[in-house]
Amino acid sequence: MGEGAAIVGIGETKVGKHPGRNALDLQCEAVRRAIADAGIDRSRIDGVYALGSYIQPTQLHGLSVIECLGLRPRLASVVDVGGTVAFITMIQNAMAAIDAGRLEVAVCVYGDNAATHRAPGTHGYVAQMTTGAEEFEEIFGSSIVVSYALLARRYLDLYGLEPEAAFAPIALAMRRHAMLNDNAAYRKPIDIGDYRASPWIAEPFRRLDCSPVVDGAGAFVVASRRVARGLEVLPISYLGAGSQATHKIVSLTPDIPELGMADAGRRAFAEAGLTPGDVDLLTVHDGFTASISITVEALGFCGAGECDRLAAEGGLGFDGALPVNPHGGLLSQGHVGGMLHVLEAVRQLRGDAGPRQVRDAEIAAVSGNGNIFSICGAMLLGKGLA
Repeated sequence: MGEGAAIVGIGETKVGKHPGRNALDLQCEAVRRAIADAGIDRSRIDGVYALGSYIQPTQLHGLSVIECLGLRPRLASVVDVGGTVAFITMIQNAMAAIDAGRLEVAVCVYGDNAATHRAPGTHGYVAQMTTGAEEFEEIFGSSIVVSYALLARRYLDLYGLEPEAAFAPIALAMRRHAMLNDNAAYRKPIDIGDYRASPWIAEPFRRLDCSPVVDGAGAFVVASRRVARGLEVLPISYLGAGSQATHKIVSLTPDIPELGMADAGRRAFAEAGLTPGDVDLLTVHDGFTASISITVEALGFCGAGECDRLAAEGGLGFDGALPVNPHGGLLSQGHVGGMLHVLEAVRQLRGDAGPRQVRDAEIAAVSGNGNIFSICGAMLLGKGLA
């Protein structure tokens, strides 16, 4: 391993609805904010890693970003492996390029206009990008929410759990966090009565088990340690990461214990020289409540089938034993693909999270999956230059 890299700037747009704005526009705003936060001249950006729109996809998206911003980097790349794993991969790619001397400062960005791009009268996530599985599964009624519901049902049956006991405490915890986040789209208080009153979407998921579609974007700046030392902002070090792919289409999904998250976590902790007990907070891709349960258990933060108890006891709260998604996550801040999970980890390690600040945060874990747990990833970040 070479010199290593650190995150030195973060930026995000307002999360909610942005009528008339497209993904490129939102992404460029987030990049400008991240560059300003780093206190670095944009002429020093010599690498761009972007993920294009799923709502209205275009080719050569990385080149669109640099043209929109007036950048002239050595490298412009699109990273599309899904979910938070895409942004973990962006950091790994940037770090490898930095270690090889190919660049010194890179920006990573994603955002979409998933809410306002929908035609009037339509609901949910309406994407124009094909996945390659349409002819095998969607003709039989499958969709993203149905696919995750199948995985959640297997999780419940495997460990003998009931949906409300397993998932309601998670939904309520994420909303409590979002209430303290000025940039969360869903801040209205909810209680168990609201959870029970929310309609079934695809059993075992109620509406409050599912992340809402929003417009928004986020970006972060990755720099060599040499560059990071010369900036005024507190750098957040990359400590280690791991990933594991197992399948693509849902019908080939392995059983819960054989998903790639446990392997990804073991690799991340091994590279960082840390254990789950060293982690002060976790930000995890939570398209659905079950995603948190499966991930928390697979990474070793509690035993298999025990996340429900941890959540019911308040352990996932920002002041609990394992603070999870202090910003509200996809479930209550809004679904921006997991990019804002990286930004929240950085914000917490800087000590800039305000009323939702996790006390004495030194080590953060970032985790997530792409597609339907098809590829899983975990990353560890540390405060300052290790």
